[in-house]
Amino acid sequence: MSHFASMEVEGGPQYTGRPAEMIGFVDAVNKALIHNYANFNGRASRSEYWWWVLAIFAISIPVSFLDGMIFGWGLEDPTWFGNILTVAVFLPGLGLCFRRLHDTGRSGWWTWILLIPCVGFIVMIVFLATDGQPHPNDYGEVPTNTL
Repeated sequence: MSHFASMEVEGGPQYTGRPAEMIGFVDAVNKALIHNYANFNGRASRSEYWWWVLAIFAISIPVSFLDGMIFGWGLEDPTWFGNILTVAVFLPGLGLCFRRLHDTGRSGWWTWILLIPCVGFIVMIVFLATDGQPHPNDYGEVPTNTL
């Protein structure tokens, strides 16, 4: 059975580019942290990327609260736990961003666009939210959303 949704058209099946199943929250985090910790090759689906973003956001809230409770709430106060979290998730997040860009047919070098104030962030959000290419591309096969 194929991992991808397909539809019948003249000349055979045409892949729609979306895996038949959406990856779950826990599987997406496991895939980023355990299976692809610093992997910059291949492709990642939209659901895999955005579940990761939600997980980091959800973890950062209690970590920020813990930093405030222990070290103080001022802007100049240290944020030790926040810094540890940032270092721990930097490589998996960057690798996932590269793989997400690969899914849209773009090089990971497009992350440099974030250096352009305001506009770069907006363009990157559009790139990361764009549907992946429905066929194998230069970066690999269509993501399967399985571990």
